[in-house]
Amino acid sequence: MNDEFRPADLPLGWNEDPEAEKQNRITKTTESAYFSFIGNREARKDYLLGKGDIYSDIIRKNPLFMGETMFQKELSDKAESIADKYSMGKLLVSGDNRYLSDDLMKLLAYIVKSSEGETSAYQKLQKEQLHDNLMYAPMPTYKENDIYTLLRSPHIARNEEVIAIPLKVVGELRKKYLSHLHYVIMVDSRSLIPERLGGADYDGDMIKTVADPLVNACVKRSSTILERVIKCAEDTQNYYNEQDKAK
Repeated sequence: MNDEFRPADLPLGWNEDPEAEKQNRITKTTESAYFSFIGNREARKDYLLGKGDIYSDIIRKNPLFMGETMFQKELSDKAESIADKYSMGKLLVSGDNRYLSDDLMKLLAYIVKSSEGETSAYQKLQKEQLHDNLMYAPMPTYKENDIYTLLRSPHIARNEEVIAIPLKVVGELRKKYLSHLHYVIMVDSRSLIPERLGGADYDGDMIKTVADPLVNACVKRSSTILERVIKCAEDTQNYYNEQDKAK
């Protein structure tokens, strides 16, 4: 675990962004964020431009103003805040925060069934629904992984976490109607995911999706039923894939 956290042979400082290093570790995302405020000129500029205020317009017109004391202090304070949290073990991890949602394919299928009956359109929508511990998070900004850890956000209790498997084969209708919802993560409400997240529901609850492979591996080791969950989700996907091929 020590090597996963931060290998002892790593230097205490950096000449380049830690994100460029091949070696992975749990502290890497935090160290990269810190470096972006102290040693990455483009990242510092992007941060100031991204604020969208009058000062952003000043930087956009003349980037040399980044050297002014007020901007330097703001960047330094951001780096110091990250370092302070780092010293207390509060680390940044790759992932994002999204609203928890039931699978909206079920809603679309219900609407079609209510108005048109169990037509072929209804059957297609039903076939693309999520099952078991599958999740669908459109337009992710992180690298794709085999598993993800979902946490309640804010994360209060230590047991409010669950492993979920990303939907690898996105159906045509799901892609057409739901792929733009970058702020939502969809799960099957019939699964135990909401229960494992402390009884989370769908009225605005926020979920943290953890995409860091090492963090997910640590959670995976503590899960006694994960192999069965993954196999069940994979079997479900394989079943529908085979049906598609048969047609």
